[in-house]
Amino acid sequence: MDIGIQEQKKKAGSGSCFQKDHQEFLQKSESLHQVFKNICYEGKLLLGRNLRRAGCLLQFFETRFVKHLEAEEKVLYPFIETHIPRYASVILFFHREHKDLQETLGELRQIVEKLQGNQNYLRNKKLIETIQWKGAYFNHLLRSHIKTEVETVLYAFDRELRREERQELLEELRQYQLH
Repeated sequence: MDIGIQEQKKKAGSGSCFQKDHQEFLQKSESLHQVFKNICYEGKLLLGRNLRRAGCLLQFFETRFVKHLEAEEKVLYPFIETHIPRYASVILFFHREHKDLQETLGELRQIVEKLQGNQNYLRNKKLIETIQWKGAYFNHLLRSHIKTEVETVLYAFDRELRREERQELLEELRQYQLH
């Protein structure tokens, strides 16, 4: 099991409805990062297969991950800000990270589509290098974001909200069908 996932399990209590999503996002992000390294190092012979895998993983992030971010932005963060105002500054930081994660996803999608449209490996060398470092950036930003979120906002959810407040928040989050 990954160190990031183990740390998250220790810090987020069992009541955190975000824990399973975060575990899945960390695992998929690691897979995506590996696919981007494969695109760079396995060469043109496996480029088509790796691009298809990258497309599937990006689709996962564009649907499930974006829905998760929406739940945080529209429900979790405002609720925590209202009930525990001292987290307002870190929540502003999380809003910016969400925007950066979504922009990076969009850039990765554009690069994958360009590569799928023209699989001339030598001509696309610059794009292939770019996808590797942007993929690494996305992976590291996501890991850092989840770790910080677990240590602040989700800690507050588990340890600082009263039981009735947690139940109210969970009811509001049900519409997003988080794990």
